[in-house]
Amino acid sequence: MKRTLAYAILAATLMGAPAAEAHRGWLLPSAVQVEGNAPWVTVDAAMSETLFLFDSFPLRYDTATLTGPDGKVTVLDHPVVGHLRTTFDIQLPQPGTYRITAASAAVMGSYTLNGETKRFRGSESDVPAGAADIKVMRMNSRFDTFVTAGKGNDAALQPTGKGLEMVPVTHPSDLVTDAPGQFRFLLDGKPLAGLKVAVVPGGARYRNALKDVAATTDSDGRITVQWPMAGQYLITASYPPRAAEGEGEKGGDQPARRDAYSATVDVLPN
Repeated sequence: MKRTLAYAILAATLMGAPAAEAHRGWLLPSAVQVEGNAPWVTVDAAMSETLFLFDSFPLRYDTATLTGPDGKVTVLDHPVVGHLRTTFDIQLPQPGTYRITAASAAVMGSYTLNGETKRFRGSESDVPAGAADIKVMRMNSRFDTFVTAGKGNDAALQPTGKGLEMVPVTHPSDLVTDAPGQFRFLLDGKPLAGLKVAVVPGGARYRNALKDVAATTDSDGRITVQWPMAGQYLITASYPPRAAEGEGEKGGDQPARRDAYSATVDVLPN
């Protein structure tokens, strides 16, 4: 039942449906700046109605990876999945900045068989022989967060060139309240202009207003964020925007695709 609910909310998030406003997925590290010899951090992954609180269910993903200060990517195995959150521990053997990523891909669609429209999800192999009017939507989601051991560097922040992703222009360790933060959004490695981005601070249970910030990427895919306060923030975006749905893909013969991205960052008082 929880898997079904998580899948439904993933689909709603990617398609811009109202349910996306009720639940958000996120990664949250126990610390974003650590010292010492091969320190450890714990990362929680959850879907919640109140940002960064464990009030709904664990975030489920296909793969979790760690990109190290040398740019090498390793797979994070053996997460602990609880009722409200998924948790994994990570050791940081090298000094520098690490990117932690959880990614998921889903397929859903519909087809007509014997005059009846049927829906499917999970795999196109579920479409029976003889089906007609086949419509497929591929949905990709990615969640990032960043941790620095000792002095930071930029190797782990480089784009992969796949899907919707965010490249910090301002280093994640340098985000402070009295200086704007800059981020660049790419789609398959190319700057994505006109993308609407939401920047949402945590801690809403302790204040009367959400105090989220809306931004739109410029021609180079960049946004500049003026932080309203110190704290943890979720930066989130999806593409294409909801207004573009139903217009079809270029060429007319390609299946639809939706991408969603979220990143958790820490902003410190200066």
